[in-house]
Amino acid sequence: MKLKKILFTCGFVCLLGVIAFAAEQMLLSVQVKETPLRATPSFLGKVLATVPYTEQVELLKEQSGWFNVRVLKDRAEGWMHTSALTKKKIVLKPTEKDMQKMAADPDAVALAGKGVFGPESEQGYKKKYSHANYAVVDNMEKIVVSQKQIVAFIQQGELAPQGGVE
Repeated sequence: MKLKKILFTCGFVCLLGVIAFAAEQMLLSVQVKETPLRATPSFLGKVLATVPYTEQVELLKEQSGWFNVRVLKDRAEGWMHTSALTKKKIVLKPTEKDMQKMAADPDAVALAGKGVFGPESEQGYKKKYSHANYAVVDNMEKIVVSQKQIVAFIQQGELAPQGGVE
């Protein structure tokens, strides 16, 4: 009888430990199309990997506007800027229950979840806001700035990045 009581108590304590560990784990979701996982907490830090929209990461620690994280999918560790992450879990294929929780129009949510607007939506905006120059937006989306170009810009402008490690 004593052995059963001891085993039950040990099992209960282990269960509480697992629950406490799970409660301490802070999960965040990538809220941008993709974000770099960096070796150091700096926009100039070496890019270790690129993490896509909705991917979940575990928060390890915070430093000057940067999160040290572990990517759940592949267990890679590094730094991400706080602006790329949210505490909310992002659902790409929401259920009816998920949709009821959301204040936004379901079609807008579905499009935002994909990271792009479909041709029908773009045409609707172009009709509604015919005075806007969408060619400029299309050209802006094509711009790609390399890490090397960013470093050169910072050096030429004698800029001192704030926060993180230089």
